[in-house]
Amino acid sequence: MSQIKRFFVPLVALCLGPFTTVPVQSAPLNGACSSLLAGTYLSNVTDQNGALSSRSILTFHDDGNLSVIDSNQGGAPGRFNQFTDIAGPWSCTGRDTFTARVLDFSLAGTEGPDLFVVRADYTGKIDPQTREININLKLYAFPLTGDPINGVGVFWGEFSVNAQRVALPAN
Repeated sequence: MSQIKRFFVPLVALCLGPFTTVPVQSAPLNGACSSLLAGTYLSNVTDQNGALSSRSILTFHDDGNLSVIDSNQGGAPGRFNQFTDIAGPWSCTGRDTFTARVLDFSLAGTEGPDLFVVRADYTGKIDPQTREININLKLYAFPLTGDPINGVGVFWGEFSVNAQRVALPAN
């Protein structure tokens, strides 16, 4: 029986190896910011004129993934269609600085039939005392068949994100 196992297990691994999936890992966390930044934040997103564009909930997971839900996901009549949840990797770039690249899909609707991928590039800083973050956000659009990971998309705008950490009340 043990001879069969010694032959069978490597054979199965060899045969199934090309068909198994390997999870994509985010960039490894580095720097002191990772212990400061991991958590959930409520943000105000403002345009270049300082007007409120939306509010978001950002969750910086300690595995290097960022999840975002935005108050504008339902779309804005006359401006843009609905879009999906937003997700991607984040990593520290210094003691209190970080970067992130997140993606979402725009959905077809009354503001246009085209489906596309939107990439948001974040460059941010966390205040170690208050745990508040400030982010510069740049949006780019890509055709559905485009390359939002490495490509150059159509610049859609630049925004400022100011966020406060969501914490449980002290007992």
